[in-house]
Amino acid sequence: MEEEVNSTEVRATRRQVQPNVTLDQEGVRNESLLRLRRSRRSAKGNITKKIDQITLSMSLLLSVEEMSSIAHEFKNTVDAFRSAHANYHALLSDKEDILDSQDYYKSECKRIDDFQLTIEQWIAKASSGPCENAVSVVHLEDSVSNVGSRSRARSRASLASSRKSTGGSSARYVQSPRLVAAAKRAALSAEAASLHKQQALQEEELRLKQEETKRQQLHEEARLRLDQRKRELDLETEIAKVEAEERTYAIAELEAPSVRQSSRTHSQNPADDASRGLSAMALMDSSRWLRGPDFLWQPELAWPMRSSTVREVSSGDPEVRRTVEVLSLLAGIQESPMNKIFERFSSWYRLKKFIAWALRYRAKLRVAVKQRRVGHAMKTVERKIVPISLDELKTAEREIIKQVQRECFQDEFAALVGIDSANPVVTNAEHKGKRRIKKSGKIIKLDPRVMDGLLRVGGRLANGSFQPDVKHPMILPKSHHVVALIIRHYHHFSGHSGVEHVLSMLREKFWVVSARATVRKSLGVCVDCKRRQARAGE
Repeated sequence: MEEEVNSTEVRATRRQVQPNVTLDQEGVRNESLLRLRRSRRSAKGNITKKIDQITLSMSLLLSVEEMSSIAHEFKNTVDAFRSAHANYHALLSDKEDILDSQDYYKSECKRIDDFQLTIEQWIAKASSGPCENAVSVVHLEDSVSNVGSRSRARSRASLASSRKSTGGSSARYVQSPRLVAAAKRAALSAEAASLHKQQALQEEELRLKQEETKRQQLHEEARLRLDQRKRELDLETEIAKVEAEERTYAIAELEAPSVRQSSRTHSQNPADDASRGLSAMALMDSSRWLRGPDFLWQPELAWPMRSSTVREVSSGDPEVRRTVEVLSLLAGIQESPMNKIFERFSSWYRLKKFIAWALRYRAKLRVAVKQRRVGHAMKTVERKIVPISLDELKTAEREIIKQVQRECFQDEFAALVGIDSANPVVTNAEHKGKRRIKKSGKIIKLDPRVMDGLLRVGGRLANGSFQPDVKHPMILPKSHHVVALIIRHYHHFSGHSGVEHVLSMLREKFWVVSARATVRKSLGVCVDCKRRQARAGE
């Protein structure tokens, strides 16, 4: 009994320590690239530290042997950087990454070679005459004070003569604290000058930014004033139009036909008696000349009326407001109603399931309509709901793919089976294969064929012993909501694998145009992958 328990524990332990053989190779490769890239960055940082150390050593005027030792360490650091770069560059496969790596390596090598040349020149100059260098440096700093200048000059001369007598073979010489301090002061002065120059540049940049901000502010204020003045002018124009309308209305009211006239016809005008040349006897007999027209002696309501017409205002009169008619025409591509249904789903399986239910409902409606036409009584509704079967899901998948292909590859379908673009129905089956796709088509290189109403990839795999979907995968466009759902489905099904794994699973049934870029774009928005691949602390 104890032996059985021990064997069970051993098997359980083996299962626990068994490595994951389904580990994503793409993830392992990316992890290796990240590790090698960090190693190369660390080697570059070591080179920068060595450059700063050697620069300080040059300012301190070390001996040739010490400088040679530091230069040898610098060379080892450079070799480590080159090795790290070679290991990183060997794993790259993308062309853009390879070109970026080459440019980066060339720039770093140029900087390293220039600094190595500086080290060699310094060592050669120090080996040929270190005394002169020391004397010149001391003389430069000793010029700060004139006290004891002659004694220092004599000491420099004696030091130079002693170095020349030995032939300059000695690599080491005595360094005075004053010389080291002078070198440090020179380095600090150079650094202070650099900081001062940098500060001046920053002040100049800040001044330019302030001027630009002030100019933009003035421009904005001027624009606001112009807009305000424009609104005031528009308001004045509107007020003037209203006032003109009121004046025109008042004039029209004065000339209205309701105004009564005292003399309506020439026969009732008393002035005609004098102007028309009546005789004296006729003028004396006429009472109209003395009394006026007869209607004036009657009540005002009995006065005759004259039909006055209002003068029509011309359309070009500036006092009349013009009526402006604006006609707009909106032209656009009518989106298919099926696309709106597709975009409501974020899962490929749920979309297929919904379409399967819709197809089942359509089939039942067709049966019911057929029975009603024949004259049979309609059957009672079945209370039992049968789950969706696998065949129904496959049929729904074919219908979805067919809808996407008919929408995105209308010209290709029309060229292969004679389908009208406006009404995608097969109209002339006998011309199948006679019409050809344009050479500028999207899928001309895939040798497309229509099988079972679907556009599939052709080729020589038709003679192979593979599955039908593998030999002739269904062609899909690169930008469509259904394509994004399919790629997301295979990405989740494969455990959030990389581009290559998802692409291999996708091509077992579908052939997406520009598949690699499309899969990379879809995987780039996966939140789980971003969270899993993020750096520590992000």
